[in-house]
Amino acid sequence: MGLDRLVSATTHSQMPLWLISSSGAALFVLGPCLVGENFASRYLSQLAATGRLSLTVYVGHLLALAVIVRPGPDSLAGGILVTVVLWTAAVAFTWLWTGRFQTGPLVMLLHLRRRKATTRRGTYRGRGE
Repeated sequence: MGLDRLVSATTHSQMPLWLISSSGAALFVLGPCLVGENFASRYLSQLAATGRLSLTVYVGHLLALAVIVRPGPDSLAGGILVTVVLWTAAVAFTWLWTGRFQTGPLVMLLHLRRRKATTRRGTYRGRGE
């Protein structure tokens, strides 16, 4: 274990050269992300809406695959078409939904169920969620 190990830059070696190179790679990714934040907040709000309704998107995706897409596309073009249609439908639905409501429909159902259960037991205090 000599100087050659200390200056090693192999992956996950935890040596100085590896730490410098991995820090540089992190800065290379973070820099454009921080610079593009204004663009992202202005033009990518639809994707942010999709992230806020992730439970609804996941369940809807699984239902669509199970009901509509089964047994599956026969070609690569068919698979790409199904992917684009599902993605576009999810983004459009979530963007329109978040324009009117704060939470997704499945989360609303979960909160409604919880409120009914706690009201029945007499412990609900109505926190205004």
